[in-house]
Amino acid sequence: MAWPPSKVALNPALAAKLRAAGHGDMIAKPKRRNAQPEADLQKLVAQYLDAELTPRGVWWSSTLNGVRLKTPRARQQAREQGLRPGLPDIVIVPLRPPLIPKVYFIELKSAKGTMTDEQASLRQALEGDMVVCRSVDEVCTALRWWGLIRP
Repeated sequence: MAWPPSKVALNPALAAKLRAAGHGDMIAKPKRRNAQPEADLQKLVAQYLDAELTPRGVWWSSTLNGVRLKTPRARQQAREQGLRPGLPDIVIVPLRPPLIPKVYFIELKSAKGTMTDEQASLRQALEGDMVVCRSVDEVCTALRWWGLIRP
């Protein structure tokens, strides 16, 4: 699949949000303020990963991206169910050789977003298996670097 996708394949409402967040450079319209640029970026990355990795790999989101846990009880329940601070947004498992399984991680950040201390520590521990991406182009570059898609 070539990137960026055609205007027909891209959800128009999502394209408008991505333009506002600075990620929709394929459609020229004025930028506007967006309250959830990382959540919108993740939606576009999800579309890209579905199209690019299937059937060579499986991916999923490991966080509640964009969902605000408003009460202390909701935050406690999420922790009890396994939600951990610092987890990367995307987990990718290739479904092809090499025979030694490998897992890759992507942390999505908006143009102005910064990593938490937990995220930085985990990134250092995972060395080259975790990257921080601020656009779909950077996700594409990471997939190529890991050998998951062709150059």
